[in-house]
Amino acid sequence: MNTYIERQIAEQIERNKPIKAYANNAMYSDTEPHEVIKICTENKVIVRQMQAERSPDWKPNIVAGGFAGHCTNNEDQRNAWVIEPWGAGREVTIRWSKAKRQWQSADGSRFYMCDHPVKHYDFNF
Repeated sequence: MNTYIERQIAEQIERNKPIKAYANNAMYSDTEPHEVIKICTENKVIVRQMQAERSPDWKPNIVAGGFAGHCTNNEDQRNAWVIEPWGAGREVTIRWSKAKRQWQSADGSRFYMCDHPVKHYDFNF
């Protein structure tokens, strides 16, 4: 195999595989935060959905355009959400896919490990 491709694969695994405190569920243009609650093996963890409420200090800025409007501050949601652990959140087992080089659940939902929880809602739909 080409050494460039091998290096790219190794870098992707090094970046994506390490288990961190949070595993965020990437769903097309939205992201839902999950916390890692149990590490079963280096390739299998159990995560729990976190509760995310929109911060009263952040409001989407909607202008005319798109389907019904366009949110001009859609990409800057760093302070838009108050994210907290949620004991009643859904628990999901995710596994590292060697073939796809990503964390995923049995239904194919993609997760990425992170040092902080991330919530993103696409206000453009």
